[in-house]
Order: sequence, then structure tokens, then C-alpha cells
Amino acid sequence: MRIEPENDKEDLERLEGKIDRIASEVAKINRHFFWQKVFGVVKTLLIVIPLVVGAIWLYPIVNDMYTQTQALIKQADGLLKLTK
Repeated sequence: MRIEPENDKEDLERLEGKIDRIASEVAKINRHFFWQKVFGVVKTLLIVIPLVVGAIWLYPIVNDMYTQTQALIKQADGLLKLTK
């Protein structure tokens, strides 16, 4: 069974159109994956950066409060020993 040459040309044109549509859909999917990766990194950075900055910035404050609390506990312990 032989296919007519005119039908071959029409089939090729139809297939080229399908290939073009598929290629454009694949390009859209690739673009979607790219932006998904970008926003994934941005979301991660929005969580991690404040935590790191907060830990660095708050460490001296917490350390100072801990030192003051230890001194206060020592004074309270000394007062309790005096009252016994």
C-alpha cells in the first residue's frame, strides 16, 4: 500500500504543527520548573537569613542576660544562707 505524495506533504505539515505545539508546551513547563526552583531558593533564604542574623545579633544580649541572672542567683543564694 503506497501513500500518495500529496498526503505525505500534508501529513508532514500536520506533524510539524504538532511538534511545534509540543515544543512550546515543553518550553512552558521548563520555564515553570525554573521559576519554581528560583522561588524555592528565595523562600529558603527568607527563612534561613533571619534565623542566622537573629542568632548572631541576639547572642551577646542573651549572654549578658545569662551573666546577670547568674549574678542574681548567687546573691539570692547568699541571702538564703544568711537567713538560716
